[in-house]
Amino acid sequence: MIAADLFSFAVRVRDRAPLVHYPTNVVVMNFTANVLLALGAAPAMVIAREEVGEFVPLANAVLVNLGTLDLPQSKAIRACRRGRQSRA
Repeated sequence: MIAADLFSFAVRVRDRAPLVHYPTNVVVMNFTANVLLALGAAPAMVIAREEVGEFVPLANAVLVNLGTLDLPQSKAIRACRRGRQSRA
């Protein structure tokens, strides 16, 4: 991508202010939230399995980072996938 493409992408994100759900690992959670906020998105880190299924269909995007996956995150990601499939 060139700079103009990146700028255009950033403008589209800011204009849409998407709700981005990301059940990511704790190593990059804060960094990812700050990047999404800087772009104008609304980050959400819902990982409670009981909540993910209801929350995911509300999200405009889902970002999954499998870097340091643990059992609760694995279960939340599976619930997230089921929630996205039910939205389609």
